[in-house]
Amino acid sequence: MPDSGVRNPTKDRYGVIFQILGPMLITGEAAARFIPGTKPRQLLGLLLLHANRFVSTDHMADSLWDGEPPGSAGANLRSYIRKLRTTLQERGVSATIETRPGGYALMVGTDDVDTSRVEAMRSEVRHLTTVGDYASALVLLDTALDLWRGSLLEDVPVCLAWQPQLTRWDLARAEMLDDAIGLQIEHGDPRRAAQLVREALDRDPYNEDLWCLLLRCFLAADQPAFARQAADEGEKLFAEELGVAPGPDFAALAAEARAMPARRTLTPVPRRQPDEPAKPDRAAEPPVSDRSDTGDPPFRREVPTQLPMDVADFTGREVHLAELVESLRTRTADRPLVVAISGPPGIGKTALAIRIGHLVRDSFLDGQIFLSLHGDRHVDPTYAVAEALTALGVQTVPERLDRAAALLRSELASRRVLLIIDDVGTASQVEELLPGTGDTVTLLTSRRRLTEIAGIRSLELGELEPAEAEALIEEIAPGRDAADRRRLAAACGRHPLALRIAAARLSRRPDLSVAELVRRLSDPDQALNELTLGETAFRSSADLSARSLGPADATAYRVLGALEATEFPGWVVELASGSSRTADNLLEENLLQLVSRGQAGTAEFRMHDLLRWHAREWGAEHRAETVEGVRRVLLGWLVRAREAAAALPFEFLGVAFPMPDEAPDPPPDATAEDWFAGEQGRLIDLVATARRYGADDLAWRLVCTWSAYFDLRGHTQLWHHALTAVLPSSNGLDDPLGEATVLRDLAQIDLYRADLDLAADKFRRSRALFQQLEHLPGVGVTEIGLATTHRMMRRFDIAEQHAKAALDCFRTPAENHLKATAMSAMAAIHIAADRKDQAESWLLRARDLAARIGDQHRVATVLRRLAALHHAREDYPAGRAAMTEALAIFDALSDDRCATQTRVTFGIVLTKTGDLATARRELNRALGSAERAGELDDQALILESLGEVSLLAGRRNEAIRLYRRAARQWQVCGLQAEAERAERRGQDIAAGDREAVR
Repeated sequence: MPDSGVRNPTKDRYGVIFQILGPMLITGEAAARFIPGTKPRQLLGLLLLHANRFVSTDHMADSLWDGEPPGSAGANLRSYIRKLRTTLQERGVSATIETRPGGYALMVGTDDVDTSRVEAMRSEVRHLTTVGDYASALVLLDTALDLWRGSLLEDVPVCLAWQPQLTRWDLARAEMLDDAIGLQIEHGDPRRAAQLVREALDRDPYNEDLWCLLLRCFLAADQPAFARQAADEGEKLFAEELGVAPGPDFAALAAEARAMPARRTLTPVPRRQPDEPAKPDRAAEPPVSDRSDTGDPPFRREVPTQLPMDVADFTGREVHLAELVESLRTRTADRPLVVAISGPPGIGKTALAIRIGHLVRDSFLDGQIFLSLHGDRHVDPTYAVAEALTALGVQTVPERLDRAAALLRSELASRRVLLIIDDVGTASQVEELLPGTGDTVTLLTSRRRLTEIAGIRSLELGELEPAEAEALIEEIAPGRDAADRRRLAAACGRHPLALRIAAARLSRRPDLSVAELVRRLSDPDQALNELTLGETAFRSSADLSARSLGPADATAYRVLGALEATEFPGWVVELASGSSRTADNLLEENLLQLVSRGQAGTAEFRMHDLLRWHAREWGAEHRAETVEGVRRVLLGWLVRAREAAAALPFEFLGVAFPMPDEAPDPPPDATAEDWFAGEQGRLIDLVATARRYGADDLAWRLVCTWSAYFDLRGHTQLWHHALTAVLPSSNGLDDPLGEATVLRDLAQIDLYRADLDLAADKFRRSRALFQQLEHLPGVGVTEIGLATTHRMMRRFDIAEQHAKAALDCFRTPAENHLKATAMSAMAAIHIAADRKDQAESWLLRARDLAARIGDQHRVATVLRRLAALHHAREDYPAGRAAMTEALAIFDALSDDRCATQTRVTFGIVLTKTGDLATARRELNRALGSAERAGELDDQALILESLGEVSLLAGRRNEAIRLYRRAARQWQVCGLQAEAERAERRGQDIAAGDREAVR
């Protein structure tokens, strides 16, 4: 239909129906007047942001209720849609809200929403600028800028989901304003440019860059009087309101303005009305000559100022900032400096580079250039070089990369420029951008370390310090107490991006408590979803690095993320991928950190918790491959544990079990005796990993392999915790060998704790399973346990039967250490039953067999029992000699438990011989060891023995206190008879009962 020249009454003067670049208007009137509810206006805003596109009801609900929609959300949305349809119809608006499966779409004309109009104008401006039609471009830019009346949806309460759009349109406005100012200065009217700068200063009066730009506009317009006036105004503002003087850029421009001779003063062109076309017009003054007095074109040297806006709430990195700023400001070397800032995704590399740029820009008067290479999107170096040359004012850029790079080096050779190249993917991307000579400084940011660039100065960023992390939270979400800030900082792993997102969520969600957010962040399955705010997400940042990995490295990344252990040795990384290069590759990508050198100088690596959650999430997409890799790594740990157990200086009274068929060969360096000490902290994490990925057969094997070390060192609490976690029946699994092996070790701990009934029950259950499996050595080991249990119950005949049954089970040379143990158990029964001669015969046989097979630990155990036998015969010198020899062996083997038990017996012997000082020393050492190991029954027994020493030494009150302490310890152990005996002994001593004392 031909244009009638009559404006559509439902459109505003710009020809649009909906205006959201400011307060929401419909046909030129405030939407709040006829859409009074907040939620309906939010819904209309959401539909307008996605005009002519489908919006799901789920997305609507999440947006309007910030991720926590009520149960009535669906009904509410349908009600709001009905209201909006009625309102639009009543306003005569030619827009419809269509119902689609699962959602809705607002269908409008392409020119009916101001955002769509602006997008179209921006595209046309780019085209007009490219073809050199600057006048038309300026008209469109002016019209587009006039469409802005404030911030996006300024009078509508913000939904969290809008944040990316708010940021996007704020940046778009700033970019269009920059384009308009630049085009007016170069191809239009510098006076109009000055007006635009003035408008920007109205919104940001303390922006020194804008003041400098205003001076340049007036100087370009040949208006020194206005320039001087602006200089005076800026200096006064900074002095009176900020208490500082403007920087050197401003000072230089002000000096230039004041040095220019007075010329005719031109009244700046008044700003046109929005519906008037913008026509650059210089008829008000003679044109300023573009030639010098000689008639030659003047030399014009571009001074680029491309630094992005500084991060307003930048926090931390004080040491790095101070070091680099001082270095860049004071350097005098002629050789270009290249600094690479690297670190994991989202760690704050770009923010630091920009902050440094703003702090040192007054030292780089030839300009500051900012280029983004977009990481792994692999920006063509030719394009990047051309961008840098264009920034320096080069109009014709050679098409060949080598020639363009040579020209760039020539341009930079005589300048002092700050060149920031952000998000470098590979060294090859920047090789042609680096200057060869001169005083230019280049700051690179990259997720990789870029170690292949020669002569580079590297700065690797890690997590923020605790105080810095808490300060960042306070900056973004003020008012939280110190404890909450600490908890949130820890939950985010002090990672800057995570901290920013989490703090921003708190600031926008007053109803969201820190405790609840920390709870969600502590759940690996929820954490990454919580660290998402609009289009800003930790997941997206991590994807940029992880998805660029090769197949083997990607597999390793997913497998390492599956581990509950946060730190692991280098061999784990290699097993995870099957490649010796993986550790280096993951380090280069900053997906791993080298944290220390472990045993024998081996490397220890760490993966940040948030990266672990990301890797684990990715691993779920490759479940079978990840499970296979996890099993491979756990088998590596199991093999090393088996080798380390074999290197321990004693034969553990445990059950040998076969290794899985796919177990790898043991490494040559896995036999160090301190291996268990270095790996102990990871055991529970390994168990959790095995159970999470269905490797329960490896879980119990790992713990039972550790049993030898736990028994040697007396770490019964951790031992018991680990065994309980892997008991197959408690996890709903049918694994007779695993059940029998774990039950036997649990029974051993019950025996140490003097919980004899519980120990006997577990030994019997374990024996039944071993008999079912026809596992004769396993049956024999449980018979030894039952023999010891019944001996402690003073059921000597039953105990002897179990000891004989045990001896019948050990029939091969490989089981001689178990046979020696059974002999020693038999001797202990005879000692307790006061059958001294029989006991000595068994002890001597056990000692000779243990010595023959080189089992020093068993030799020492037999010597301790021989000492007890000598003590029973009142042959104290022989007992003391045997005890001294046994104690020397246990100390040499670092067997704390057996050394403690030996010291107790030794202390009793020394007390009988009258060596009270030595007895007290040995018993106190034993008490300290028992307290460290948490062995309450041992502590009670030692306290009684110390009470005897104190009594004999004439320290009656001390003896009473020691017996009372012993009674309390027996009560804690649940041994009431022993508690009553100790309490009675203390009371007798207090009453002066001579017979009791004696």
